[in-house]
Amino acid sequence: MKRWTVQYVYMDAKGETRISIDHLSANTKEEARNKAAETSPAKDFMLTVQEESDDQTLGSVRRDALNKTRETKQLADILDPDKEA
Repeated sequence: MKRWTVQYVYMDAKGETRISIDHLSANTKEEARNKAAETSPAKDFMLTVQEESDDQTLGSVRRDALNKTRETKQLADILDPDKEA
C-alpha cells in the first residue's frame, strides 16, 4: 500500500478560499482520489493527489496548493461563475 498526499482547495462558510492537506493510504492513485473525495472538508472542492516520496522538499505541498489557488483566481468564481462581482 502506498502513502498519498492530498491537497484540497475549497471555500469556507464565509466564502474564503481555504487549503487543506491530508495524507492517506491506498494502492492506486484512483483509489486515493476516491478516498480523498469521501473525506473532503467541503461539499465543493478541487483536489490533487500525489504519491509521497523521499524526494519531497519541506513546504513543497503547501507551496503547490497555494500556487493552484493563485492560478484559479478566486475559487468562488469557479464554483459560482454567475455571481456578480
